[in-house]
Amino acid sequence: MDAGAMLVFLSESPVTLHQWHKAEVWRTGKGILMKVDRQSWVESQLLSIGAPLTQPGMLYIGGYEGALPHHLAMVSGFHGCVKKIRLNGKAVVLRAGSGQHVRECGMDPCALAACPRTCTSSNDDFICMCEWPKITGDTLNMEMNVKLNNITDEDGSPKSQLLAFSGENGITGDFFRLLITSDRAVQVMMNLGSGLVSLTHPTQLIPNRWTRVEVMFAENYALASLWKTQKPLPADNEISLKRRQVTLSVNDATPITTMAPGDSEQLNVYKGLFIGGMPPDAQHLDGFRGCIESIEIGSVVLDHPKLATSAINIQDCDL
Repeated sequence: MDAGAMLVFLSESPVTLHQWHKAEVWRTGKGILMKVDRQSWVESQLLSIGAPLTQPGMLYIGGYEGALPHHLAMVSGFHGCVKKIRLNGKAVVLRAGSGQHVRECGMDPCALAACPRTCTSSNDDFICMCEWPKITGDTLNMEMNVKLNNITDEDGSPKSQLLAFSGENGITGDFFRLLITSDRAVQVMMNLGSGLVSLTHPTQLIPNRWTRVEVMFAENYALASLWKTQKPLPADNEISLKRRQVTLSVNDATPITTMAPGDSEQLNVYKGLFIGGMPPDAQHLDGFRGCIESIEIGSVVLDHPKLATSAINIQDCDL
């Protein structure tokens, strides 16, 4: 922060998961530079030498115990391992007991969890798993048969309506969201941990008519040859690049497809799947107003509210 002007530095390329990285930040006078690994330096300047950044204070690593500035309100603490820190040429001694929510790197969070059934780890925390349902695998195929009511709000303005949502911290971490936009198009959005991917189908839903919506999420392999001195290597030196392909279909219209960015390959969500609404602590969106005949997630068929853990604001639908 510099006299009311915020300085934001972004590395030249995203970092890779589960690998060590080196980040360097330098300041001399008004100049500030940042570098990650072997990427290019990113630089900027302070407007004045008396900016708050130059004032004495505490340095917090991986998190902050107080209230963050408003422009950082959605930033969470660091999840991962820190191996070495040098400040002005001097090494900072790292001890697990010298901070909050810090443990030795590589320790299994489930070791002391005492979950009654199954335990799984999420970043550096543990989650006790329910007995059912649990959906895992290399692919996701979700199909819903819905009928949108022809209802407008009191102010006459259309709003987006949520069909399905699953996520840990709203849309700041891994999440999956399927909704009907204000102009009655179907949109799917998700984040596997390496960036947002979004698809909006051009087909508009017609109120009071049944519509089949399908989302497919699967591995996609592409072959690439390694090159040296501008000559291709033999075929046995081809490598397979695995990426995640997302496809959205509406009725019999042409499906639309895109690729999830980055190296992340898994959607890790543990708080359940919400149909037609969202948990109160997540980003606010209007719930779905209409009929849902059935939901298929892989081989699991949900065709009655009794199959849900809890259900509110649901009534019989005139099919």
